[in-house]
This record gives sequence, structure tokens and C-alpha cells, in this order.
Amino acid sequence: MTAKPVLSRIINNRLAAFIIMGFSFMHIIFSTADLAFWQCPIKLITGIPCPGCGLSRAIILLFTGNWQEALRVHAFAPIFLIGLIIIGLSCVLSSLSRQRFILLIEKVEIRTGIVTIVLIAVMVYWGFRLLIPGLQIPTGISLLK
Repeated sequence: MTAKPVLSRIINNRLAAFIIMGFSFMHIIFSTADLAFWQCPIKLITGIPCPGCGLSRAIILLFTGNWQEALRVHAFAPIFLIGLIIIGLSCVLSSLSRQRFILLIEKVEIRTGIVTIVLIAVMVYWGFRLLIPGLQIPTGISLLK
């Protein structure tokens, strides 16, 4: 049984890719501004951080060159940043280049099952972060300097 491509399906739909990039950009801007109303809805409702809690802060820290702190906040930030770059590229490539790019991503996904592996790893990481005090999401990180 081969893994079904997920990322290539997303980038094959240019509108979906633009929406994801627009939301991601807006989310990173709001997270950088440290707005009180812009919080994880899952954590706000349940009190439990979601598997992605800390990703935005970690990606912002990657952009500022603070890799060690970014990895401490969320170890999967570089992988998700690569995913965002792939989605962003699919928005700006010409039609022919875009189709070749989509086929390449689809081949990688099918051969490696990378999306499934990453999602399972994120869930395992999340479980460890909930159970092991030293792996909990750091708070009080100032993004604006």
C-alpha cells in the first residue's frame, strides 16, 4: 500500500495554496504582534496545547536566525517552514514549471510517505511534550525587539 499524496494535491489547487499562504502570513504577523485575542482555539477551549502550538513562534524565530530557540519552541518548525516554502513556490511558478514541480513533489510523497511520517512524528512529539515537563512549550518568549 503506497501513501496517498497530500501536499501535491494541495499545491495542485492554486486557490487552496494561495489561501494557505495568506492565512499563514496573517497568522505569523498576528503572532509576531503578540495579540492577546490571537491564541490557539484548542488551547483556549481545552487548556491543552494542540500539536502545532508553538509552531508560529518557532517559525518566526527561524526567520530571525535564532535556530536553537526555534527548535526548543517546536522541533518541527524547519519541516513546516519547508512545507510553506513548497506551497509558496506553487503559487508563483509558471504553469509548466508548476506542473513539473507538482509531479516531483508527488513522486517524493509516494516513494517516501514523508507526509504520513511527519504527521505521525508530530503526534508522538506532541504526546511527549504533554507528558514530559522539560519538553513543554516555552512561554514568555518575546518576538518583538
